[in-house]
Amino acid sequence: MLEDIKSLLDIEDTSKDAKLNILINRTKQAVMNYCNRDDFPKELESIVVDYIVDESLNQTKVANQGSVSFKYQVSEADLRKYEDQLARFRKVRVV
Repeated sequence: MLEDIKSLLDIEDTSKDAKLNILINRTKQAVMNYCNRDDFPKELESIVVDYIVDESLNQTKVANQGSVSFKYQVSEADLRKYEDQLARFRKVRVV
């Protein structure tokens, strides 16, 4: 996932890898929480990549040399855009 995100955001060095890995882990956890899962199916990786790239492009700020900023909060409201794709992986919670 890291390499896909870096390619889509035109990041060629490793200076943002640590932040991207944190964002990947947080987004994966949010998706797992949304879907009521303890595992993370490989098929959901594209949603994580899409989410991070979309949020990063929407959060891009212009600096002297240009940079990409990252959003670190992921909520269920943020994932609603992907509901149709997540629906087939969602497990029913038994109380």
